[in-house]
Amino acid sequence: LCAKVGGLYTGSWQGLAYWIEQQEVGRANQPWYYHFLIMSVYEFLPLIFGAVAVFYYLRKNDLFGTMLAFWAVATIIIYTVASEKMPWLLVNMAVPLILLSGKFMGELVERVNWRTVLQTAPSALLILAPMLLLGIVYLLHTYLDQEGMETWRDWGLLATIIIAAGISAILVKWARPRVGITLAGVGVTVLLLGFSTFVGFRASYNYDDTPIEMLVYAQGSSDLVNTVDALSADVFNGATDGQVVEIDYELWYPLNWYVRQEQKDGTLGFKCYKDEDEFQDGEVVPAHCKPLEEPPSTSAILLNVPHGKRDSKFLEELNKEGPFKNLLWFPEKYRRPGEDRKKESLFEELKADLPFAKDSITSRESWKGGLDYFLFRRLDSDWLNSTYFSYISPEGPSGPKTSEG
Repeated sequence: LCAKVGGLYTGSWQGLAYWIEQQEVGRANQPWYYHFLIMSVYEFLPLIFGAVAVFYYLRKNDLFGTMLAFWAVATIIIYTVASEKMPWLLVNMAVPLILLSGKFMGELVERVNWRTVLQTAPSALLILAPMLLLGIVYLLHTYLDQEGMETWRDWGLLATIIIAAGISAILVKWARPRVGITLAGVGVTVLLLGFSTFVGFRASYNYDDTPIEMLVYAQGSSDLVNTVDALSADVFNGATDGQVVEIDYELWYPLNWYVRQEQKDGTLGFKCYKDEDEFQDGEVVPAHCKPLEEPPSTSAILLNVPHGKRDSKFLEELNKEGPFKNLLWFPEKYRRPGEDRKKESLFEELKADLPFAKDSITSRESWKGGLDYFLFRRLDSDWLNSTYFSYISPEGPSGPKTSEG
């Protein structure tokens, strides 16, 4: 019982203390606008209506609504200022925004006399508003993709959008602005809710080891699984007692998950192959970290690419394969080139970010790339990755290494 009660302390206060200590680390070193960016990709519905709801409830003096607005705004500010910015922290900002926007939309819907409104012409706004939004997005994507308006179909679509916008404005005025805007908002909400469902399904089930989703900060490549399968067939199956595989510690994550049983059995181990040039000035070089000084005594060795090239003279008798991909990252084109945010104050960040934001907003390629990613998850650049070589003895786990690789 005491242990369970003590868990309340370790799980709350000490958990918060650990998170606070991590702020000095600045893990991922993301820009201050990172969470706004990722929310616009995945939580655009509560972000849009939550922002409107903040001003609505502050003006209305609704106590519960104001509390939700404060919760949402305060949470976003806290996680914007905090140095650690990761995709999984998005849920902490999304929850208050979802509750806030849900209360806001619920109140707007309840204020409409639906039995009467649905019998009038302004009810067409429920369909017209989302169709107008779809037309605008389609026309914008076509315009950016084709470098301009090239066909009569494009001009016809533009004319249709203008006419639809005019009709929508007339219907909003006919129904009274408050009711008309509510009808249009409900229609757009249903559209965005459907797209949000699609976005969630796509993020969960459409991709395997391709880090196309920003929600996945980093992940292992399928090359890891293939390498472990090859080691199992060529090395581990014929291994006797003792370690038969050494792996560069630079590959520890996420490879350690796939070889956890071999580590437990003692047939595989991780080792540091860094030299002193890889440590920063003032850092103490651990005694166990050193490059290869002779051919490896194990039947197989995995090295990251720089170490494999550096120590190639000791690996000539092994069968070399690769380079393979180890850890994959989403291509971070949203970062300012050459940034070093750990050494920059907030004022310095904002001062340098403004020209970068201006260039991005006025760039046709930025709009095209952003819209392509938002709608179709298309990327115009490859993801970032770390790579490694696999070296395996041609004689198997127990034979001498005498053949040329």
